[in-house]
Amino acid sequence: MELRNQLAENVSPLGARNWIVIAEASYPVYAGSGVQTIAVDAPSDTVFMEVLDILEAEGKLIPRIWICKELDAVTEDYAPGVRKYRQSIGKLIPGRFHYSLPNRIINSQVEDAIKQFRVLVIKTNTTLPYSNICIELDSGYWSADSEAELRNRIEKLEGPKPPATPPVQPAAQPLPAQPAPASVPSPSVPAAPEPAPQTPAPSSSSPASGVVA
Repeated sequence: MELRNQLAENVSPLGARNWIVIAEASYPVYAGSGVQTIAVDAPSDTVFMEVLDILEAEGKLIPRIWICKELDAVTEDYAPGVRKYRQSIGKLIPGRFHYSLPNRIINSQVEDAIKQFRVLVIKTNTTLPYSNICIELDSGYWSADSEAELRNRIEKLEGPKPPATPPVQPAAQPLPAQPAPASVPSPSVPAAPEPAPQTPAPSSSSPASGVVA
């Protein structure tokens, strides 16, 4: 009961778009102001079960569960107890929204959430690699489908929107009149020379010069 009360005190104030990280013992403490970190003396699978019970008992939020894909490949040789841990987690996720993605992608999602929303980190005493469980919270009474239906109804009530008025194009300006090209004077053709006056040849019928006897 002490564990459940401690968890409920910190989980209950959360809402849609907040996150819960059920972390292994070596999980780092974020420095950002959007992160709240608490430590509990319990294993991650037990904390996971308690958090799910609290969320479902209140009914206001739906958990979306993110599990590290690398956990499937961790062996008992390197992490004794990992097989039992996987089995325990595997019993809790069927029938719930859950995703298995690489650890770096899940961490990126959490770090993006920290920039805008509160993230609750619950550090446990589990010492298994890639055993972190991240829970993204969504509204339990208003889903994405409900929101889409609402938007469709609003559009129908408001009627079709008038088509957007195309921007007015400026009137085409007439091109400036081009000056007419100056006429090119034709080259002057010299006038044909007048024919020279012809000197009349002496006539054969002219009287011969008189001879004095």
